[in-house]
Amino acid sequence: MNKNTLRLMVITCMSTILLFGCTTNDDHEHTSDKETKTHEHSNEVSIEITTPVTDEVSKDLDLEVAVMDGENPLTGAEVGFETWKEGDTTHPYFDAEENKDGQYHSKLLFEEPGEYTIKVHVEKGSIHEHKEIYITVE
Repeated sequence: MNKNTLRLMVITCMSTILLFGCTTNDDHEHTSDKETKTHEHSNEVSIEITTPVTDEVSKDLDLEVAVMDGENPLTGAEVGFETWKEGDTTHPYFDAEENKDGQYHSKLLFEEPGEYTIKVHVEKGSIHEHKEIYITVE
């Protein structure tokens, strides 16, 4: 096996790992150089988009979500918004700030018109939840 074939195999494996990093299993691990972290997807945690979002938005969007753990607001969570346009290889990430109990907000910026996916990430302790929404930027 020559060096180019081996490089291609390594790049393909690494790309696959990065692309499919979070699965739908209830319990699984994420590893990094710093730590190993186990998390679970909970049926009790819900994420609701509270900003009125139409199918078509401008290049900047103030997005707010409400995060609940059962009947109670989920406070002190790390919440962020990952965005990407179909076919993009980079996914900008916007950290959200907690405005009040369980309400998280961030301003998202889109560089060009097109179809986008926004993935809301919520993490606290062993909880790791996410929700995707789809928009068109004019």
